[in-house]
Amino acid sequence: MEITSIVDIIKIGLESKNNWFRGQSKVLDKLVPSIFRDNYFNALTDMIKPHIESEFIQRFMLLAPSVESKLPPSDDYLKWLFLMQHHGLPTRLLDWSENILVAIYFACLKDEKEDGEVWSINPSRLNALNSDEGILIPSSKEVNFVAHASCHNNPKKLAELMQVNYIPDYPVAFKPPYDHPRMLAQQSVFTIHPKTQNGHEIPIDELKTDKYIDKIIIPSKLKRKFLEDLFELGITKRTLFLNLDSIADSIIYEIYK
Repeated sequence: MEITSIVDIIKIGLESKNNWFRGQSKVLDKLVPSIFRDNYFNALTDMIKPHIESEFIQRFMLLAPSVESKLPPSDDYLKWLFLMQHHGLPTRLLDWSENILVAIYFACLKDEKEDGEVWSINPSRLNALNSDEGILIPSSKEVNFVAHASCHNNPKKLAELMQVNYIPDYPVAFKPPYDHPRMLAQQSVFTIHPKTQNGHEIPIDELKTDKYIDKIIIPSKLKRKFLEDLFELGITKRTLFLNLDSIADSIIYEIYK
C-alpha cells in the first residue's frame, strides 16, 4: 500500500480503528524485535547467539542499582524489559502505537533519502494465532511467560511453574501500564516475541494468517512534507517525548523549518 498525502494516512487510520501501527525509517527485510536482528544473530546457525539475551538482562539488572534506586522487583522480567527498551538495550519487545500519525512520524524522522514504512496489525487476530482472541494485559500469564523465557532455557518446565494455559508460538499483543509519560504521549502498545522450540524467531510480517497485517510505504521524497504536516497536527518531538531536549528541538524546528 502506497500513500501520496497526509490525508491518505488519516483515511487509513479511520478505516483501521482497531489496528496498531509501527513506523520505521527504512524498509527492512523482516519485522522482528531488536534482540533478534542481525547484530545479535548467528548467521551460521540462523539462530540468536546463545545466552546473549539473558546476559543483557542480567548485566543490566546488576548495574542499574548503581545509578537508580526505583527499580522493578528482581522477578518482574516484563518491567525490566520495558526499562531496557526505554534506555536502548535490545529486547524481545516490539513497540507499536494506537495512533497512525505517531507511526508516520517515526517513519519520516530519519534517513531522509530512503523510503520508510508503516506496519499495521490487528492485535486481536494476531493473538488468535496462539489461542486467545483479544488484547492481553501485563498481568496475563502468557505475556509474563514470554518475558521470563528470555532468561530460561526450558520452556516446558517454565510453563509448568507459571501454570500457563498454553506456550505461545507466535508474538503476543498486549497493552502496557503507562509508567512513563512518553508511553502515554505515544499511545504505546507492544508485541512480545517468543523463540520457537528450535531457537528461531518468526518475523511478524511472515504471519499472513487472516490478513491481520499490512504495510504502507512512505516515499523518501515525501518525508519532509509529512513532518511539516504532522507538526501542524500537533505530532512533534515535543509532544511525543515530553522532555526539555525535545522542547528545544521543536523550537528550533518551528523557527527554522
